[in-house]
Amino acid sequence: MILKKPYAFLIKNFRKIHFILAILSVFIIIKTNTIVTFFKDYIANNYTVAVTDTLVKDTISNWLYVSIILTIIALILIYILLKTKKKPRKFYLFSIIYYMILLTFIIIASILISSLTRGLWDTASARIYRDFANMIFYPSFIFPIITFIRSLGFNIKQFNFKSDLKELEITDKDSEEIELSLNFDNYKAKRTIRRWGRREEHPGEHKRCGKENKKIFYLIGIILIIISGFLIYKNTEKTKYTYSENKTFTSNYLSYKITDSMITNLDLKGNTISNDNYYVVIKFEVKNSTNKDLRINYDNFKLYYGKNYVYPSLNLGNNFLDFGDPYMNDYIKVNENKTYIMAYEIDKKYKNSNFKIVLYLGTSTKSNDFLAKTATIKLNPVTYDKVERIRNASINDLVSLSGTSLKNSSINIKSVLITNRYEYQYDCGYKTDRYKCTDFVVADSSYQNKVSLIVMDYDLTLDNTTSSYQNINDLNAFASNFMKIEYTLLGTTKVANVKYKNPSRTINKLILETDGEINDADAINLLITIRNREYAIRLK
Repeated sequence: MILKKPYAFLIKNFRKIHFILAILSVFIIIKTNTIVTFFKDYIANNYTVAVTDTLVKDTISNWLYVSIILTIIALILIYILLKTKKKPRKFYLFSIIYYMILLTFIIIASILISSLTRGLWDTASARIYRDFANMIFYPSFIFPIITFIRSLGFNIKQFNFKSDLKELEITDKDSEEIELSLNFDNYKAKRTIRRWGRREEHPGEHKRCGKENKKIFYLIGIILIIISGFLIYKNTEKTKYTYSENKTFTSNYLSYKITDSMITNLDLKGNTISNDNYYVVIKFEVKNSTNKDLRINYDNFKLYYGKNYVYPSLNLGNNFLDFGDPYMNDYIKVNENKTYIMAYEIDKKYKNSNFKIVLYLGTSTKSNDFLAKTATIKLNPVTYDKVERIRNASINDLVSLSGTSLKNSSINIKSVLITNRYEYQYDCGYKTDRYKCTDFVVADSSYQNKVSLIVMDYDLTLDNTTSSYQNINDLNAFASNFMKIEYTLLGTTKVANVKYKNPSRTINKLILETDGEINDADAINLLITIRNREYAIRLK
């Protein structure tokens, strides 16, 4: 096979090649700007983006890769030409290095944008990506200017239009033919070995030849490695993703983060729900970054333990209101960020298993075989199965609930009255004609003393930053969910439930209805039980 050296062609078309390079560099700027804008918009839109299956393709054009690779190849050829002609070539060397860095950046950007299907970037990472993109992007404006000027034959140093064609000086050697043989010739092989042997006798020549071409070989090798790595990445699709708690992932266009988990057999009041079963409860954040309201596919949230798995039970949520707000097939609105809980019922014998949530993310798009894509979130649940008495307090003692899910909440019982009938006054009348009215709260309308009233002055502070606050945010919810009465009668200690009896009119009292036996009790405690932690306030 006979080939010709490309030098003469490059010299004759020197300006045309630079004009094409100028066009390519402008195209690269336009397409790269789309990527830079994506990073900027992500931050500007409050660190959200509408995640779609075509997000990478919509952001990064395949023609961008082609343009950069063609540009690098052309620059390398020009660099070799100028080196052969012993002409200044630093601009082309810097250009080669820059476009290789740019190609690497675009490949990394493709990987990062693709990762959004598994979870949104955090604030710090997003800012780093944006700043790095800007730093890589802005130098690209230099290259179309210089290459366009070179296409005109303008010499920047001399500030005239001296012809590059004349400077490069075409000679007969630039059009020499090169013989390329595909047949193996023993004689030629032996001759080549003898030549290499003679070079060893003159190592200076061999080293000089190696040094002249070493940089070029390195550059070509790096380009080939980058291209090969990218092609491997583009054609290899990961099907299994593993996360731990507090890591963000994406499923069906919604972003999730499981923030906490527990395993328990107790409800929020500390009562045993079942003697045969335990309950794994997960708390998770969900964010909708799309342009339409979406529901969670809760059946996709399978809990695995060993070889077993179970689906969440939405009807269990009320037992865990202290842990968070149960998901009840609600819509997640556009740009809404919500926190929910979901509960799973398991057999008691599996309570010490390793638990993980496995979500189906779809099938592989690059395989002829059916390959399920899944996200696995390893849980680290805290066990709550024993109620512990934390504190015995008295009237006028401030009781902190900081060790519970209510965090910085507290209660102080200031006084107590045990009765069957409580009289209270309230403002009534119309506008300026105001006066006091009297009404009653009665424990037992039959006056058989089967139930009694406990009337208390109190101070209650509820932490509004907790997950439980959405459901437990007032006196009624707090008393109904966490309070009981413990009393001792004739040497026997009993526990009775309470009923919130405050009238609809606002009064600064806490009124509870409970068992009428407390009228004769020797000792009475107000119990506040929040799952596994119990506080006792002595009332009598």
